[in-house]
Amino acid sequence: MAVANVEDDSSASGVPTNPFPGAVFYQDGSCFTIATFSARNCLTTKATRDTLCQDFLKYKVNICALQETGIRRRHLLEDLDGFRLYMPSHPYPRGCGLAFIVSRDLATRVDQVWGLSDRAIAISLHLDNGSNMTIFNVCAPSSSSPGCPVTTAFYNTLSGAVDISESPLLLIVGDFNGKCGAKQFGEECIGRHPGRGMRNDSGEALVAFCEAKDLFLANTAFRHPARHKTTWTGKRRDARTGKTVPAYSQRDYVVCRKSQAQLFTNARSYGGMTVKSDHKIVIARLALQPSRQSIRKHYGRRTPRPTRSD
Repeated sequence: MAVANVEDDSSASGVPTNPFPGAVFYQDGSCFTIATFSARNCLTTKATRDTLCQDFLKYKVNICALQETGIRRRHLLEDLDGFRLYMPSHPYPRGCGLAFIVSRDLATRVDQVWGLSDRAIAISLHLDNGSNMTIFNVCAPSSSSPGCPVTTAFYNTLSGAVDISESPLLLIVGDFNGKCGAKQFGEECIGRHPGRGMRNDSGEALVAFCEAKDLFLANTAFRHPARHKTTWTGKRRDARTGKTVPAYSQRDYVVCRKSQAQLFTNARSYGGMTVKSDHKIVIARLALQPSRQSIRKHYGRRTPRPTRSD
């Protein structure tokens, strides 16, 4: 089983404390699963949306953040096969087709869905302990120039939303269009198992945002083969031979607060979607009420054993 490499505070007994006690969706303690998928304008009909829901059932997804759905309506609430689709009503007609799909058993927990900009929306759900969880669904601009005004405006909007959010549990998922690459000296937002590709300017903007807001890229915390890190597959021209060759990179992420990184039990991409896209679906699993044993297993040998005092 994959184990996250994340440092966090520990209790006096040497075992990390649960940063989010009592916050469960299911009384049996089962994991909560969130996913992100860029559909590349393939969800224009209800039939394709129902097909997508069959994939979600296969992967046991509870909530999925969708980008580039191809749906041009500003507001949509639609019941699908075992799920409900939410598109917020907001004044951004040229948006990126952002939407949420929520499983039917969690649809009763949805409090609000709203738009932040043409590239970001949010959903709020209430939890069993009386608090709530907020998930931001984003589609960052694909700019290759440093200091691009569009990219700056995007992160300014997202930064303001994170600052004013009062949710104890906050997640940011979606297509960030940036490659973060390997962890550099002093950076704490990237785990010990970085993604594919060398860091580009969009990746620099994402890392700077995460460092400033004390956030963590959950995809980078688990040891997986390269095919399970890749979230986008395309083509590029080889500078040496001039031939077109496949290109692989990691640009879709699940972002959380550093203090809540230990809630994740796994995060990786999957390539078995029926709906065709150049993006893979990224799925992260969280245990919102981990037991003492699961927390100890999560931290591995780096957690010291409690000593007995006479």
